[in-house]
Amino acid sequence: MQTPLLHILALFALASVLAAPVAMAQQNSDSAQALAPQTLAPMIRAPTESQPSRQKVYQRTNMGSVFGARQIAIQAMRFESMEGLPPFILDNTGSRTLFRYESGGEVLVLTQIHTTRGDTLYKNDQGMVILRLHRVGSATVFPQPRSQGVMAWSTGSVTQLGPPRVSIQQMTRILERIADDLAKILDQDLTISVTGATEETAWIYLDAANNIHSGIRRMMRHNGTLTRVQPIRQIEIIVADRPSSEILGTILRLSVTPHLRFSGRLSSLQIQMSLQKETNTAQLEPLPELVHAQEIEFETQELVTQESDLPVSRAVSR
Repeated sequence: MQTPLLHILALFALASVLAAPVAMAQQNSDSAQALAPQTLAPMIRAPTESQPSRQKVYQRTNMGSVFGARQIAIQAMRFESMEGLPPFILDNTGSRTLFRYESGGEVLVLTQIHTTRGDTLYKNDQGMVILRLHRVGSATVFPQPRSQGVMAWSTGSVTQLGPPRVSIQQMTRILERIADDLAKILDQDLTISVTGATEETAWIYLDAANNIHSGIRRMMRHNGTLTRVQPIRQIEIIVADRPSSEILGTILRLSVTPHLRFSGRLSSLQIQMSLQKETNTAQLEPLPELVHAQEIEFETQELVTQESDLPVSRAVSR
């Protein structure tokens, strides 16, 4: 009788031992379910709710807004450089960036290209890089194509670049001087006529004529001859919806768009390319020419108020 009883007790003990892990697992499962609403659920929801918030912050601080803030902060700045390059002004106050030497001369209209490193490239109207503005504030100027560049640094803010004030009389008198000098360069008679000029827009007609003068001088400096230049005996400057140039026989017709300001006339580089029958882009100078003191000067910043008796409707000729 004792042996069956012992067997029963042994079986009961074995069943208790085998059932203990199942009971403990069930208890742990019940405990986990009880804790889930207070602990695990918030832990799961927190990343889900915070992730969109981080995404929104990233979208607000995009690269474009960072560059825009930097450009607004720069405004119109004066730069000095090494290796004989004169001081220049970089004006970011308008919709288009403007470049000009501090001493005067042609105003270039530049296009900005932002790089992934935080720098800003500035290209002229022919797509040539003339300036690299580094994110630390310094700059590199490229006076020649494919050059290593010249280091430059900012010396502070300056007054923004704007169109000069030019009267009809001043425009007419200076156009006469430009026509006279171009006639000497080309060794032939030449006339300049304008259509639609007013007291408010006279400056852009004169600026366009200055760029024609500079474009021809640039060709002479590189080629030493005008054999590859279209023969021009008359220059017409008119108003149109967009700036352009057209050669009709011996007539160079230049269109200006005054409300576009400096973007409303062609640069000297564009005029040079339109006049040359063959253009070697490797020899083109990205920057405007430097006008030396001994050379003839038509800078509108130095205009005098003396009036001319020459009527505007009359073609200015040599």
